[in-house]
Formats: sequence, C-alpha cells, structure tokens
Amino acid sequence: MKKSLFKIPRIVLCCVLLLATSVARADGTGKLQFLYTAYLDVPALISNMLASCEQFDPSTRVELQRLYDQWNQKHGRYQKELQQLLFKLLSEQMGEAKAQEFIAHLKNRSSE
Repeated sequence: MKKSLFKIPRIVLCCVLLLATSVARADGTGKLQFLYTAYLDVPALISNMLASCEQFDPSTRVELQRLYDQWNQKHGRYQKELQQLLFKLLSEQMGEAKAQEFIAHLKNRSSE
C-alpha cells in the first residue's frame, strides 16, 4: 500500500477548496452547495437511510449502523470543525446575528 506524500487534514483541504471557489469566481452554486453539505444533519439522514434499508432487508441494519458508527468516529469531527470555521468566517463577513440566521436557513434548506 502506497503512503501519500501529502498528509493534509481534510478540514484544511475543505477550507482551501472554499477559498478557491471565491478566487476562481465560480458561480455561487458550488459555494452554496458546499455550505449546504457542511450543515447537513448527517445523523438524521443516516437514521432515515437505515429505516429505509431495513424495510427491504432487516438484516442490513446492524452492519450499516456499524459502518456509520465507524465512519462517524473517524470523520464526524471534521464536520463540526468545518462548521466552526465557516461560522467564524461568516461572522466576520456579515456579523454574528446574520451568520446565525443564514446558518439556520441552510439547515432548514438542507433538511428539506
């Protein structure tokens, strides 16, 4: 198994990608999709997915839950870190109250 020459934490990579979209003057769609993804309610989505899979094959629930728990243990913290960094950036740009309002809007839209 080859080892990567660059061991960049994913959170740094995500922030670089967010900044790159600003510099590249890409349309707002990509940046907005990134923000929606950052604020997705992953545990709720997983529970809905598990319930749906269980309808088709009840034996899959235990294995899928184990895989999600394993993923969440390794990678779940990155979403929280990303949310904190985005909140800080948005607060600096638009003020804390407007940033909270915007994030609430994102959470509402991403759960629809």
